[in-house]
Amino acid sequence: AGESFRGSIPVLQILVLLIFTVSLSNLCGMQILFPGKKEKKFLIAVTLGAGLNFTLNLILIPNYQAVGASVASLITEFLIAVVLLYFTKNYFSLSSLLQLKNYFIALLLMGTSLYLGQQFFPCNNLVCRIIALVVASLIYLVTLWLLKDELLLRKKKHAKTQ
Repeated sequence: AGESFRGSIPVLQILVLLIFTVSLSNLCGMQILFPGKKEKKFLIAVTLGAGLNFTLNLILIPNYQAVGASVASLITEFLIAVVLLYFTKNYFSLSSLLQLKNYFIALLLMGTSLYLGQQFFPCNNLVCRIIALVVASLIYLVTLWLLKDELLLRKKKHAKTQ
């Protein structure tokens, strides 16, 4: 059963990146534009995305099949996120984005550790996955602690007082 799914690996490796673009699109669209009664701007972004996705699928699927479709989806979602970011740029400031730097650093280190762990210690059973998850979570938390993240320190202080 496992070997028959090997062809889906490259597709999933591309599609996993959608987590970031779709999350950003959701933040900008559903959390900012819709409550602000700016649905038309959201519609513009999604319509541009639909047109681009259709065109890229026509170009990429004949030669690259599922990988082409996943690349088209990733490019499309990236465009939608960029357009939505442009439409919501007045809601963000550079200082507010810089406050998130610790989380991006911790996320990058955690993701890198997961990737390298899988490359050097390939293991596909449940126990290995749980161990990898625990190690990655510890890397994330230790990174935030080393960076003296304000929220983490506040939570630690709050836990001590209870």
